[in-house]
Amino acid sequence: MTRRGSIRGQFSPMSGLGRFRFNLATGGTVADVSNYNGTGHTFRVHTFTSGGTFIVSENTNNFDYLIIAGGGGGGGGYQGGGGGAGGMLSGLASLNAESYLVTVGDGGRRAQSGQVNLNGDNSTALGVTVIGGGRGSGEMQAFGGPANYGATSGGSGGGTGHSIYQPALQGTALQGNAGGTNWGGCCSNAGGGGAGGVGGYAPSQGNAGVGGAGRSSNITGTVTFYAGGGGGANRANSNRASGGSGGGGAGGNNDTGGTGLSNTGGGGGGGGSNGGTGISGAGGSGVVIIAYRIM
Repeated sequence: MTRRGSIRGQFSPMSGLGRFRFNLATGGTVADVSNYNGTGHTFRVHTFTSGGTFIVSENTNNFDYLIIAGGGGGGGGYQGGGGGAGGMLSGLASLNAESYLVTVGDGGRRAQSGQVNLNGDNSTALGVTVIGGGRGSGEMQAFGGPANYGATSGGSGGGTGHSIYQPALQGTALQGNAGGTNWGGCCSNAGGGGAGGVGGYAPSQGNAGVGGAGRSSNITGTVTFYAGGGGGANRANSNRASGGSGGGGAGGNNDTGGTGLSNTGGGGGGGGSNGGTGISGAGGSGVVIIAYRIM
């Protein structure tokens, strides 16, 4: 198998040129899309929202793919950073006649009583691995957890907070971007990175960072945004930080953070609470999509 391309968000209308192949592959949920992206051709689209097997019946060029990992969970407690989006990678593959295992990453768990949030899980397909999003930072000493814990890197990095100094947590090359950073003072945390942009900086008390923007893809025949970062949380009522376009959860504002949207790889929003019991949002699960021309 050979693979070409890396992080293209839009897909080539030349994919699958040659004789018509109606029974070329099986696996996932299958849809045939006429006039695919305005090309006048019909493409077959296989979507995996959970693990499975993509079975190719003959050696063939020009399979477009999009692989997105699970988003990271937002941090919780007094205030949490937004979870980083799951990595997003697209390209064009030439495949042999064989079976290809597909793994779709789950979103990282949320922070709640006695439980810290986690990174999202990796997604794999066609011999390619895409990295789960990093978790957001948190401060959970009043919530049965560690007093302070840091954000982590991942497909996109999680948002940081003031309780532990961290530079921006980086994303994986060609898959995502860094999480945002905190101004150095109390009560507001940064947003997680997205596939299309870095996580938002938390510039002052009461102003948490927004989630980093996601990226668009038209592999299904419809332009859709994926892999937005989660918004950071505020401890007290203030301005709510939005999640990034592409399924990122909004940050909590003295309340629960938003959950990343399923099958987008969006990061979870951080949770915040004056009493230190802010529950965050879990990251959104990933997705694997494969498309090729059939006529």
